[in-house]
Amino acid sequence: RERLNRGLRVVPISLNVSRVDILACDVAEHMGSLAAQYNLPPELMHIEITETAYTGESEAVDKLTADLHTRGFSTYMDDFGTGQSTLAMLKNVNVDVIKLDRTFVPTDRDQGRSTQIISSMLEMAQSLHLPVVVEGVETNEQANMLRQMGARYAQGFLYYRPMQAKDFEALLDGGNNN
Repeated sequence: RERLNRGLRVVPISLNVSRVDILACDVAEHMGSLAAQYNLPPELMHIEITETAYTGESEAVDKLTADLHTRGFSTYMDDFGTGQSTLAMLKNVNVDVIKLDRTFVPTDRDQGRSTQIISSMLEMAQSLHLPVVVEGVETNEQANMLRQMGARYAQGFLYYRPMQAKDFEALLDGGNNN
């Protein structure tokens, strides 16, 4: 909120929601209250729901994603592929973005299978008009391979490691505190 008040550049932030959160409170109401309290546009808050929440509490998650969408929030399925993912889940889930888990990023030891899985996932998601973020990209080789497969979005240590808020703000402002 402080950056908005000062007219500085802002980017959306992601807020992770787990199965425990879904069972503990009304997440949509809580996120709506936070947005209202700080006078933040919902499009600046991306709600990432872990894939295991979808498999464990599918009805509650369906209601949650509908409630979040009604309030203007984007929803992401985080860590896709780590739990009990099924194609039926993709058919029925109402999310804006799929985040493919880092375990599928090709490494030197397993390029063949990982590459095929990611390629197939990207193709399927494209046909469903679902953007995919590939998590866990650590090398230029991985990034280049993913780009060649048609991946448009990636995250990982190749781009940035976790950092202090002041360092992130300096990055947003076009500078570097180091």
